[in-house]
This record gives sequence, structure tokens and C-alpha cells, in this order.
Amino acid sequence: PVPSQIIMVKLLALAVLHKSKEDSKEQPVFITLAEDLSSFGWFTRGAIQEHIRFGFRTVCGRTDFGLRQTVKMEKFDYVVHAHVRNDGLCGIAITDEEYPAQAIFGGISQMLSEILKASKSDNTAKDTKHRTSASIDLHPSKDSFEVPAFLRTMLSRFQDPKEVKFNK
Repeated sequence: PVPSQIIMVKLLALAVLHKSKEDSKEQPVFITLAEDLSSFGWFTRGAIQEHIRFGFRTVCGRTDFGLRQTVKMEKFDYVVHAHVRNDGLCGIAITDEEYPAQAIFGGISQMLSEILKASKSDNTAKDTKHRTSASIDLHPSKDSFEVPAFLRTMLSRFQDPKEVKFNK
């Protein structure tokens, strides 16, 4: 259990996973994950991190292709928001219950757009915002927790829901 006196941040983590369309028993695989667990005590961070990763994988796996959903985490005052695209790419976030759903789903859409751009760029890209040390694999065979700079920036910026820009 998480002590109730902990000061909560609005957004704990953002991630992108890949969900297989061919094998429904196969667990979703992490493409990238950015977390801010600084509001938790040093000794509880590992357990919180595992709880978040398990929640992300479970919610992604249980969300149908082409749909979005929000799920309250049991024994934890946070909710997981997931958007699984038809191609199996899943954007996912964990926020407190007060974080506006419309804002976080807007942020997830931005994150998925950025990950798609980053997967197409390479070291010679002139666009330094999307330059990576290695191209991002959208169909990994094992989990990757490497955090691209743009995702770290989004995690920080989206702490304020007003910072999410909506496409019109």
C-alpha cells in the first residue's frame, strides 16, 4: 500500500508498447518508458515501478485495437490511460484521478506521433529533435526502456495538463 501522505504528481509515467495482432497470448512489449517517481520514497520506488510496468502491460493487453480506455489501478490512487492503435502501437500513461482524460489522451496522441517520427529518423537526420543514437524499433522482440529526449521532455511538460496541445 502507498502511504496517503505522499505528495502526488499528476503524471507518473508515459510509455509506448507494441501489442501483437498475430498472437493474442503474447504480452505487449515496451518500446520506451519515461517515469518520474521522485514523489515516492527511495525504498518504495522499486515496488511502485514494478506496479506501474505490470499495470501498463496488463491494460495494454486488455485494450482492443483501435480503442482507448481508462482503468483505475487497484490499491493505488492512480489511473492508467491507454490508446491502442489498429497497428498494435499502444500509447499509455499513468496519472492521478484529477488529471483531465481529454488532456492525457491528447498527450498520448502527440507521443505516438513523435515515436513514429523518431522511428523513421536516423543519425544523419537534420531534425535534431528526432535524432536518436539508434533508430527506434516499433516491433521489438524484448522490452526496451531507453528514453528518447523528446519523451523525457513530454513527461516534464505534461505535468501541467494545459501544456498539451490539441490538433484541430
